[in-house]
Amino acid sequence: MLSDSHGLYDDRIYWKEAVSLKKHGYEVYSLFAGEKNETGITNEGINFIEIRRPIYSSNRYLNYFVKKILPGGLYSTLFKRAASLKADVYHIHDLKVNRIGGKLKNLPHKPKIIYDVHEPYPENILDYNKTKGIFSVLKKLYSGYIRRWEQKCAGRYDFVITTEENVRDRFRKALPKDKADIIYNYTNLDNTRKKIVSNEKIYDAIYSGGITRLRGAFKILEAVKIAAKQKSNFKMLFLGSYFPENLKAEMQEFVRTNNLQDNVILYDSVPYNEVPDF
Repeated sequence: MLSDSHGLYDDRIYWKEAVSLKKHGYEVYSLFAGEKNETGITNEGINFIEIRRPIYSSNRYLNYFVKKILPGGLYSTLFKRAASLKADVYHIHDLKVNRIGGKLKNLPHKPKIIYDVHEPYPENILDYNKTKGIFSVLKKLYSGYIRRWEQKCAGRYDFVITTEENVRDRFRKALPKDKADIIYNYTNLDNTRKKIVSNEKIYDAIYSGGITRLRGAFKILEAVKIAAKQKSNFKMLFLGSYFPENLKAEMQEFVRTNNLQDNVILYDSVPYNEVPDF
């Protein structure tokens, strides 16, 4: 498992994929970018290699520039550590890790390469920041470039995993249909739902995971405002980490000014194994 944007105990990468593979008898390594250089084995038996992300300046723009002009860097180290494992399968997470995907595919032992697409990256580029004029044109050009580059990289791999239908279908237009499919990022509750007694329900809806504007935090609050007018006891739970940190305070202010204190609960992140309790 190779990642540059997720920590070791990421819900999807670690708990849903790495641990599942381990339970089925595979030896699993998680290589990821972090704050230090460290190796070890977790309680669940996952080998991990943390690679320190180089920081040359507290100024993000200067840091970016220095990383561009200096040799080596995060992805060079990530490739070397990954190649040294001589793994049968390399499972790439995160867009930028595609920089080393082709090099991994060309290793002498000819490993299989899987690309796990967590997000619709080209669409996110368009939606994340509001722009006007020439900046909107540049943003559209960059989004198109990322779309083409990502699909070109994926064309070298053995399989592409996506989390939703529209992303799967986008890759299927560029790849054979049997080379791209979905592993949903949530549990199939069809059987367990039958055992739930409806009068024991506490929440009508739950948002679980990273809480951000991009993922619709305020759109959901606006929806709750509408729902509460139709059903005064409607309950919405937010459960996760807030990005950026001041987002929670902004959401609390929205709740207060719209008198939704009885309808919205803003809960912080809990350990992964406690999430099902909600």
